[in-house]
Amino acid sequence: MRMARGLIVCLALICCTLSMGAKMTLKDGTVYEGDIKKTGGSYSVKLKDGSLKLVPAGDILSLDDPTGKVSLNPPAAAAGSAAGGAAGSTPGGTGPLTGGTDAFSATVRAAERSENPIIAVTYWQKYIDDHPAAADLDKAKAELKRWQEMADKGAEKVKGKWVTGEELKTLRAKVRDLLKESRELMGSNQTLKSVEKVQEVIKIYPNSFDAHFQLGYIHLLKGGIQQYDKAIASLETASKIKSNSPEALSNLAIAYNFRGNYEKAVTTAYKAVQIEDNQEIVQNLVNAISFAPPGMRQNNPRVRAIMEEVPVLMARHRIAGPSGRWAYLHPRERAREKKSDDDKADSGPPGVVGSGTGFFISADGYLLTNRHVAAAGDQLIIRMSDGTQKVAEKILVDEEQDIAILKIKTDKPTPFIRLAGYDSPPIGTDVTVMGFPLGAMLGSHVKITRGVVTSYESSGPECDVIVDAQVNPGNSGGPMIDKYGNLMALVAMKTFADESVSSYGLGISTGRLRKFFEKHKEKLKITLEPAVKSTTMLNTEEIAGQYTKATLMILIVSGDMPEGLK
Repeated sequence: MRMARGLIVCLALICCTLSMGAKMTLKDGTVYEGDIKKTGGSYSVKLKDGSLKLVPAGDILSLDDPTGKVSLNPPAAAAGSAAGGAAGSTPGGTGPLTGGTDAFSATVRAAERSENPIIAVTYWQKYIDDHPAAADLDKAKAELKRWQEMADKGAEKVKGKWVTGEELKTLRAKVRDLLKESRELMGSNQTLKSVEKVQEVIKIYPNSFDAHFQLGYIHLLKGGIQQYDKAIASLETASKIKSNSPEALSNLAIAYNFRGNYEKAVTTAYKAVQIEDNQEIVQNLVNAISFAPPGMRQNNPRVRAIMEEVPVLMARHRIAGPSGRWAYLHPRERAREKKSDDDKADSGPPGVVGSGTGFFISADGYLLTNRHVAAAGDQLIIRMSDGTQKVAEKILVDEEQDIAILKIKTDKPTPFIRLAGYDSPPIGTDVTVMGFPLGAMLGSHVKITRGVVTSYESSGPECDVIVDAQVNPGNSGGPMIDKYGNLMALVAMKTFADESVSSYGLGISTGRLRKFFEKHKEKLKITLEPAVKSTTMLNTEEIAGQYTKATLMILIVSGDMPEGLK
């Protein structure tokens, strides 16, 4: 055994050389310091924080190794290494490209293993951002284009195989028919046969939200400890597939409550209300709170914060208090979804699970958004006004305020918005809100609304600026701009609204933002340019013309970046 271990060590020493504390400078100006290892046509760098970077030799400008153990080979040496067996098959194209550096090959493999084309898009976009001078850059761009086309066509990975076009259409039609049969059987009290139909759907199409939801609903109706556990498993899966379904979340909250998981019941019911606050969903939230132990209601900060909002919701929907009845909900068609007949049965698992807004605050690619936007996804894709996409790096996601700083790699200065010189905006002053409400549902171009500052609440726990400009989901993280073209506040949320109560936009003032930057100045190291000092007031058209390019759509993507690609 000792001999075998010795042999392994010897082979490792033969296959690569290692230098401790070396310095690597890339052609794009990036500098890495740490333990550097030469492997094939690439170099791996183990940084001080323990993370690992894999860099093609062709991207390296210089390598300074005090020990002399590692030297920089000519870039040409990196150009011909094999791609190393990308697995899987892809529809509607020439298939994955081969050839190139180790980093290229690793990205090929990671893309093929991804569960959604948009996740593969993030891998290739990051590769291109990180390796702007790579010998295989053209191949990488071809891969990015191929995966983007697959994402645009709605390709899905079903049981390990990429499916699109007629094949996916036929599969969804079969799923639709089986689910219809299941509902009919359920309606005629043939529960076991109904469950069998749903399980058949899950067997051929495990991506089905409708199947997992329906199975969870059936188990919830049956009742009993084992049935509630099964309901939780099915509804949790449904909520992962479609995270914006208030019915799935509300039913899941009921199941959590019946199993005694009261905190999860309250927080999950509240998530459902945040998506849609109709009477049934709010009643389920009120019921969940009533079942929570007194100590939890008094001492749990998450539950207490939710309870503070409940009286307003109860008054709006004329709810007197807890009810002995729970509302078991079915997903309902929403006009805003406007799906085709082929898509109504099931939209499958989303790669992009949401969207928000951000904006540049410096010329070197730093951007500002909300914590709840940045924290909602594993990856964030920044889409600029010209359609260019970049993968953002999360620089800082604040734990106390709804603020986050992201950064993209850029080879040219980015247009940015300057913070206003004042800490709080004058009440009554004009405000322009820019962003991407409802994501791509209203188109991919920036949307603009106008209003005035109605109030400044310095003691507000989350937001301190209140405006009457229209704000919707998707606006989060966008800029509120004053009449001189400076940032007045960061959009954070909107108030609840119904037919009789108008909503207001809520923002985080420049005063709070300045305190945030001062608190984190050692980590951020961002140079904020002073406000535009002008007495010339801009109209809406001028503000749009100047700051559209600085305002960005953020696509929130579910799916981790493989360790070797970080």
